[in-house]
Amino acid sequence: MPALRTAILAISITTALALAGALMPDPPARATAVTLTASPTGTGTACTSSSPCALATALSAAGAGSTVLLLSGCYGSSTLIGPGGASTAPLVVRPATGAVVSFTSLISKVPSTTWTGGIVVTHSLYLYPQATGTIVDGLHMVGAGAFLRASHTIVRNSTFTGGVDVDAVQIKDGSDIRFEANTVDGYTTTGGTVHVDCVQVFDTADVVIVRNTLRNCSNTAIILSAGNGLGIHGITIQSNFIQGCMVPSASCFGGSTIDLRELSASNVVVRNNTILDGPTRLIALPGGLSFDRNIVGYLADCGAPMTDTLLLAWSTKDCLAPLAMGSNGNVLGTVAFANRAAGDLHVLSRAQVTLVTTVPRVGTVRGFDNLALQSTTAGADD
Repeated sequence: MPALRTAILAISITTALALAGALMPDPPARATAVTLTASPTGTGTACTSSSPCALATALSAAGAGSTVLLLSGCYGSSTLIGPGGASTAPLVVRPATGAVVSFTSLISKVPSTTWTGGIVVTHSLYLYPQATGTIVDGLHMVGAGAFLRASHTIVRNSTFTGGVDVDAVQIKDGSDIRFEANTVDGYTTTGGTVHVDCVQVFDTADVVIVRNTLRNCSNTAIILSAGNGLGIHGITIQSNFIQGCMVPSASCFGGSTIDLRELSASNVVVRNNTILDGPTRLIALPGGLSFDRNIVGYLADCGAPMTDTLLLAWSTKDCLAPLAMGSNGNVLGTVAFANRAAGDLHVLSRAQVTLVTTVPRVGTVRGFDNLALQSTTAGADD
C-alpha cells in the first residue's frame, strides 16, 4: 500500500505541473542570429519593428550573433539578464536607425554583449561579474558613473561628462579590463568626504588604460586604491592625455593628477603618457613599477622612480632635484602644446619631446592617435 500511495502522489504532482504549464504562456524561444526590436513600452513576444517587445523579453530570446534594436525613449533602470552571445559572436544591442535612446541606469548581467550606437546613460552603468565579455562602444555618460565588475570587458570610444559626487569609472573585481580611447571631463564634488576620480582601480587584475583623455576630476585622473585589500595585479597606463583640474575650486581641487602609491599594486607599467596640471605621485612599489618615457608637468615625490622621462617641474620645497634627475635618461625641459586649456596635448615641437634614451624599449608602442611612437619620444603624442 505505501508503494501504491507513493505512485499515486507522483502522478498527481506530474499532472499538476502539466496543468500549471498549460495555464502559463510559453517563454520566448532562444534564437540565434536574429534581429529583434524593443521599445520602452513594448509588450508581447513578437519583437518586431511593428510590434516591439520589452527589452528584457528581447534579451531573453536573443542568442549568439543576434541584434537587438532599440526604439526611441528612456529604458529606465532595471537589472538586465539573458543568455547573451558568445566571444566569437556577441549579442549586439544598439539604437534602431534614427532612434534616440537613453537609460537612467544600464545594469547588465548579460554576457558577451556589445552596447553601442550612442546610447545615453544619466545615472550609472553597472556591469555585474555575470556580464563577462561585455563591450561598451560609443556610449555617452552624462553625469553618470561606470562600475566595471565583469571580466574581459572593453569600454571604448565613449564620453563621460558632468558627474557630481561619483567616480567616472571604477574598475574592481574583474580581470582583463580595457579602457580605451575615451574622454572623461568634469567630475566634481559638493564637498565633504567624497573624493571623485576619473578612473579608480582596486581589487582587480590585468587592466589596460590606453589612449584616453582624462581631465578635470576633483581628486585624481587615475588612482590605484586599497579597496578590500585584494591587490592590483598587472596594470598598464599608456599613451593617455592626463590633466588635473584646469581651474581649481572647492568642487574641483585636483588632489593629484595621477596617484600610484598603493603598495598592494604589482607589475604596474606607466608608459608614454602626458601628465599635466597637478601633482604626479608615485613611489617604488614592492611588486614593481615601471614609469618610462612620460612627460610630467609636476612631480610631487622627489624619490620617484623614473626612466627616460621629461620633467617640466617638481616640488622644490621638498628637494633641490629629484633623485632620478640626470640619470636613466631623465631630463628637465619645456614643451609647447596645441591647446592645453582645452585638453589638446599634441606637441608643437617634436624636438622638445625627443630624448637621448638610455633604457631599451621592448616592442612597438602606439601613441594617443594610435600611430607608432619612436622609442626616443616622451609623452603620448605620436
